[in-house]
Amino acid sequence: MGNAVVVKKDFRIDLENELFIRGEVTLVEEQIKKPVLVISHGFRGYKDWGFWPYVATWFAERGFYVVHFDFSRVGALNSGADEASVQKLSTVSRELSDLDAVLAHLREHKLPLAEQAETERITLLGHSRAGGSNIIFAAEHSYIGSVIAWNGGPSPKAAAGNPNPFINDDVEHNKQRFDTARLLASLTVPVLIIQGGKDREALLEGQRLLKEAAPNQTYVSIPDADHSFGGEHPFHHTTPYLEEALEVTHSFITKHY
Repeated sequence: MGNAVVVKKDFRIDLENELFIRGEVTLVEEQIKKPVLVISHGFRGYKDWGFWPYVATWFAERGFYVVHFDFSRVGALNSGADEASVQKLSTVSRELSDLDAVLAHLREHKLPLAEQAETERITLLGHSRAGGSNIIFAAEHSYIGSVIAWNGGPSPKAAAGNPNPFINDDVEHNKQRFDTARLLASLTVPVLIIQGGKDREALLEGQRLLKEAAPNQTYVSIPDADHSFGGEHPFHHTTPYLEEALEVTHSFITKHY
């Protein structure tokens, strides 16, 4: 965008029991409304991990109002909460609740530079587990316009030997709600799933099952990419895999405006 200047504005959303969500709005400050992109990091990530600030800026330069944030579990961890408290906040249900809080603030014009957010055009972009959370969220909230999952999307699974019993309990009690293959087949909004070919086999198999259940949606494979598209923390430079994911994502969103 030539000499466009990208600005970043922090925000904080206070929740119950002294919990909170920290986030950031990234955009080129022009007095025009922009389509919204809400970014959700993966289970072990956080909003400033590795490539996320680069991704936020990349989309801001292309005319988006970008929202990216830390799930409340990250804020609790950084504030010194004990392990059990953080574990309780690490469920998919909590992730959906946090996302709901962010979207509510967005739609109520409570985020920074809210007058520049075109809240009738909202895309969710989630990495890893958040890709699946975003599919669930879109199925439950009709105002979402499109969904992008990067190396994610399959239903969350309870895992034998999982050190976090709260996640397993949450998954066991919400099997129908979290059935992303069923939800994806029922969604009328466009969904794009980008999958690195060198990711974990469970995710590769999960993508195959999603494609069988919902062949009408869009699936893109980046054959040599791993779970983070070759990205690392701290972020030193982009990668061909990340650039491909960005370009495919941008093309998909703009096609479905």
